Amino acid sequence: LDTNIFLSHLKFLDELKDTVIKGVGRPLLVVPWVVLQELDSLKSAKESSVQRNASSAIRFLHSCFSRSHPRVHGQTVEEVNTEVNNLAISNNDDRILHCCLVYQAKLKGQGTVVLFSNDVQLCNKALVNGVKAVDRKTLLSELREICKDPHAVPTAYSHTPEFSVRVGQTAMMDDLLCEAERIMKSALSTAVEYEMLAAYDADRWIQIVAIKPPWSLKNLMFLLNKHWLAVFSLLLHKKAREVREELNTHVMKRHRMIPVFQDMKGFVENSKLLLKLFQEHLINPSESFCNHEGNIQSYRDTLKHSITAMEVLLQKAQEVEGGRKSVLPSCSPVDSSVQPVVPVGPSLQQSLSMTLQSPLAPPGTPADARYAPVRLLLSTTPLPPNALEWVLQLIHESSKYFYSQIVETLTKPTILPLERHSATTMLQKLYQLLEQVTTSLCNILNMNGSVQELYETSNRYLVELVGVSSPIDQQVLQLLIEQLPVCSLLSDALDTYRGILKSLSSLSQ
Repeated sequence: LDTNIFLSHLKFLDELKDTVIKGVGRPLLVVPWVVLQELDSLKSAKESSVQRNASSAIRFLHSCFSRSHPRVHGQTVEEVNTEVNNLAISNNDDRILHCCLVYQAKLKGQGTVVLFSNDVQLCNKALVNGVKAVDRKTLLSELREICKDPHAVPTAYSHTPEFSVRVGQTAMMDDLLCEAERIMKSALSTAVEYEMLAAYDADRWIQIVAIKPPWSLKNLMFLLNKHWLAVFSLLLHKKAREVREELNTHVMKRHRMIPVFQDMKGFVENSKLLLKLFQEHLINPSESFCNHEGNIQSYRDTLKHSITAMEVLLQKAQEVEGGRKSVLPSCSPVDSSVQPVVPVGPSLQQSLSMTLQSPLAPPGTPADARYAPVRLLLSTTPLPPNALEWVLQLIHESSKYFYSQIVETLTKPTILPLERHSATTMLQKLYQLLEQVTTSLCNILNMNGSVQELYETSNRYLVELVGVSSPIDQQVLQLLIEQLPVCSLLSDALDTYRGILKSLSSLSQ
């Protein structure tokens, strides 16, 4: 990160550090040592706006460093003194380029360093030396191009411990909390828009609302407070005010927080309670609400699915708290000499962290691109005793999650034609791939199928929808089916998949 980014786009950086980017996951932000020095100097600049922006950036970095934010890293003095390709350093731009080259050497081809700067000449220096360089306008498009290269994204979440995202409980809890906040932001955005529209009308509400959409979670908490007396206090039970204040406290101290299970639990329980209070209000909505443009059922569905997703996340957080983390099996539980197929490209942790909707995604991003591999809430699924169960469980959990997201998209109060087309396309693809897996399971149980068929259909599902190869190859799968009592396991999976297929069929109709 260059200094000018902190001065001009601090709010964007605050969102970027916790945003899942398709094909990349949540990015790791690196702050060169010289940038810290420049910010220190600029806080005493003559221009008041520069002083203010520099001071805000310093406070932002202090909040990240003091809580050991897993995705914000400062260049150390040791890294500053590392020699790289006899680079002659004559100015601060060269020092930032030096930082890029140091980290590029650390990655050893297992990832990509991108310089984020509005300084054209610094970008030129970086590009000449083989470092990708972007400004605010080209950042997201360039990252999308990078993720198309399987070698551009680290193939393991923690192969480079000096600067990789930590996969310990704190980092996992932080990821889960980020996901819970994203869900709450989406649900609360729908609630605020609907209730403001019902309280006023289609032309007036957008003029009256204190902050115009799109909203951050912090914006939404401000709006609840700002319009409390005129709108929300008339709709919600009186205990909603206390819940609102607790959520607001969480949001205001979030940047200083080292997330622990109690933080996650408190946020999820308060969020669920507030959304349930909105649900209670919808049992007997006002006449004006029923008459306004939009579908009240889609509002109900949004609240319902969000509450369910919150409960799933809380369960995952409880598993993380208990120390049970999901990892790929390093070898077959049946024959340790047979190595499984290792996923190519992003690691499982990253593959399951792809975004469905990103606040940073540019308008017009195809909705099917947002359905790429399942979110982080699946990445902490405990590994069962055998790898076959793990594969069947992953197919089960991911198909349920995809189904809920398709429903959420199709029941939005306003949906673009492109979004509807992409969601229905995803629905058809999910049904087709899951039906193939179901058929292969049925064939094996009826003694007229082959292990090869099950391997091919399950691997096709995982590759095309989840973005990873099966952790067991065909030979290992054959051994598992022959040596383990899997009849009940396959039968249970078959019944589960058939239930999901029935729901998908009903939705398509």
